[in-house]
Amino acid sequence: MEILKFTEAIKSAKQKSPQTFIFHSMSVGTLALAICEEINNVNGADIKRLEEIYNVDYRTLCYFAGFFHDWMKLFSEEKNGKIVFDKEILQKGIEIAKRTGLPIAESLINRIATFAEGELQSLDELPLWIAVKIADMLMISDIKGVTDVFKYANKPIYKDAIREMEKNYNIRLNYIKSSDRLFTLLASEDIVKKFLSRNVRFLISYKDGIIYLTSKENVKIGLKDIYDALRLTLHGEASSHINELAEDIEKCIRSEESEWLKVAINNDYSVFYKDGKPKQLNVFFPTLNKKCRFFDDIVGLLSPEDKIKVAEKVIRDLAFGENVSGEKVLIPHAVLAYFIEKFSRKDKDYIRRALGINKKFPYYIQEMGNNVTAYLEKLLEVLKSGYSSNGEPEDKTLLAFVKKSFEGNNLVDDLPPINETPKNYCIVCGMPIYDNPVSFGEFGALLKKGGKEIWIPREKGLEDIDAISKKWAICPICHYEAIKMKNEISPPYLIVSFYPGIPIDLMNMLDFDPSKIVDFNDRDNTLYDDIMHDRDFKKIFEDSGGSITNQGIPTTILRPDYLGSKIVISLDKLASTRKDTEMSTRITKSDLNKALRIAPLMSIVYLGAPIFISTNIYDFPILSKNITISSDINYGWMQAEDNLSTLLLLLSYRIKYYVFVEYFGKKKRKKLDGEEIENYLNSMVNEMDLFSSVDKSLAIVSLGVSIDESLGKRFTFFVPFLKYALEKVSHMGEALTKSLNTLAYYITKIVNDPKSSKYGVVGFLRDGRDVFFKLATASNKEDRITLATGTAITSLQNKYNIDEDTAKKLYFVIRDIFTNLYEIEEKTDMSLAISISDAIINTFYIFFLSYMEKGDKNE
Repeated sequence: MEILKFTEAIKSAKQKSPQTFIFHSMSVGTLALAICEEINNVNGADIKRLEEIYNVDYRTLCYFAGFFHDWMKLFSEEKNGKIVFDKEILQKGIEIAKRTGLPIAESLINRIATFAEGELQSLDELPLWIAVKIADMLMISDIKGVTDVFKYANKPIYKDAIREMEKNYNIRLNYIKSSDRLFTLLASEDIVKKFLSRNVRFLISYKDGIIYLTSKENVKIGLKDIYDALRLTLHGEASSHINELAEDIEKCIRSEESEWLKVAINNDYSVFYKDGKPKQLNVFFPTLNKKCRFFDDIVGLLSPEDKIKVAEKVIRDLAFGENVSGEKVLIPHAVLAYFIEKFSRKDKDYIRRALGINKKFPYYIQEMGNNVTAYLEKLLEVLKSGYSSNGEPEDKTLLAFVKKSFEGNNLVDDLPPINETPKNYCIVCGMPIYDNPVSFGEFGALLKKGGKEIWIPREKGLEDIDAISKKWAICPICHYEAIKMKNEISPPYLIVSFYPGIPIDLMNMLDFDPSKIVDFNDRDNTLYDDIMHDRDFKKIFEDSGGSITNQGIPTTILRPDYLGSKIVISLDKLASTRKDTEMSTRITKSDLNKALRIAPLMSIVYLGAPIFISTNIYDFPILSKNITISSDINYGWMQAEDNLSTLLLLLSYRIKYYVFVEYFGKKKRKKLDGEEIENYLNSMVNEMDLFSSVDKSLAIVSLGVSIDESLGKRFTFFVPFLKYALEKVSHMGEALTKSLNTLAYYITKIVNDPKSSKYGVVGFLRDGRDVFFKLATASNKEDRITLATGTAITSLQNKYNIDEDTAKKLYFVIRDIFTNLYEIEEKTDMSLAISISDAIINTFYIFFLSYMEKGDKNE
């Protein structure tokens, strides 16, 4: 990373997919290294010969051979549909290669860099040629999925390398193709780990699966390996929630604890009213209490052994007091009644029959009297016997999912056949359900907290969902996803998506730590200064919260999708982004505002990858070769013509976001709540979007609010970066930067009074602006610009003593501003042009305050 400057690193490397030079180069380098390592495992002698030829460790050689394979594109330009190279391109490439400190810098450029496109020159270099050639093939922009790889593998330019790898080293390419959903994303790491035990080397993840290397003679991999990994994810992970599930049940049982204590003391009377009428069950287990769900619904994903553990914990906690510290409050009748009445919605009388209880509630409570302990002990035996007899049967629903969702050229279906008719179909995903389904009530309780919507694709909008929801069945996979969405990976998400894919080793290497950047004081961070001075990419990568790790993805908030070429982060996992922790199935403007300030830094950390802000994990279509920040409610926001400009626009938003939150959030003379601050942010975002439709640079001058001295001073620290961004984004921005900066410099010298009002500073420019628009229909372009400029100069001379030489200089500077304003007006309507002029005047005022604050009168 440190060998490339920031602007070099983020330059687009491809015409058809958003691959920056740093991402494409590191990807091909990482893939070439992985292939070389596999060749070394088979034939170390060939690799040793390579090391002797180049006098460098083969890992370094293979990585940099891949890294520099496309070095020419860094300095190329596209003209009339053709790539044109700079005359000094060769020397520039050598200079960059020398930054590695390797003695083979010139060979990397003059010879090795041609391997990706050229033919094999020497058999001694066969492993390196194979590695670079195949690595480059795997990053072709037109690859849309894993099977596309094999189309390119048969093309003449790559076919020889594939054949030589198989013939000389007995290594072949394989693929696994999978469905795209949250369940497979969460299980993808377990699947990868499962396959590693089969001498598999994973190379690269694409949108629909993964490519890996194996020996040609390697035994084919069975679907059972995937099934076992998914079963562990679906059922094994749930075992970690035994205590949590038991607590849910105990809360239900304790919901009317005072009533049950009366039963324990005097069971003959407390289950009846004074007039002798029996109390209804909902007196003790309120039906409106969401915690009072059926036992089987709550423990549905657990293994039989773990279901017994939950039941045992509940019984021993509340009936026997074995796990309770301090004063023991025992309500054994409540525990028994819960299991009798709310064990299973599918077989409501199962426990009643097993215990030999014939009477209804509350008569059996009265009948058993003080013998409740004996019934509870028998209950434990019934549960152990019932669940043990179930054993560990095949999960037929999961079997069907695996058979339907996974395929590959090296996979065999070694799972047992399913010879029975499904009991139901999942109302959410449509999967056949062969075992007992989860109730919609249980599923809905996880997702619709706070009135959030639940999307049912095959049902029309209904006024009374409860009236028909009892017939709806939910598969255990959707239920599992709902649990995860509620507790661990709640939407909305920030999704880092890689095109066409990302090498597995590179995905594991890149780490993003939001704690470094989310709540820090931006004034203490060197990010903006480093970007302005075009320092090395690694420095800016680290400023943005990035780090390199050899331990896989360690940050718990990151969810890598090894089968889907993306990384998912819940917005609520990022420090201080949300006041509440509830999931949202529909992204809000507030969510978007908070995510947008983090998105450009995440994109930098992930080497210029597109970022999606969404409530689902599925990808947006990519229509650009450049960095893109997209969302459910604002597609392709702030995207410019090149990657640097896009990042500068987004970082300028980040600056304004922090200034607004800091200023309006701490403003003492007027109390503002979070909603009011969001209104200011929304106004700014909307205005940036609108202004950028005229010219991208105008998004930087947009603030959405009027600027007074107090707010303006909050921006002064960031003025150098805002000037840099404004200048770089467009030709208009460059012209405005020069004019506004020069004007601010001269006005600082003229006014030279820190107590000057805003109007005293900008009034002359407003006067000229007013004349400019009043003459919109009465004068031609030249007259309007001349009269507006003259008005501004006259207004300034009426307030301050200005010598003739300074007035002449200011005339041309102000004229340039009105010339740009005329161009803006031509591109839009007058109303928007007036709003933009206000923003330009506000920006001039901020530049002025910056000069005044520094006490620096040097331009």
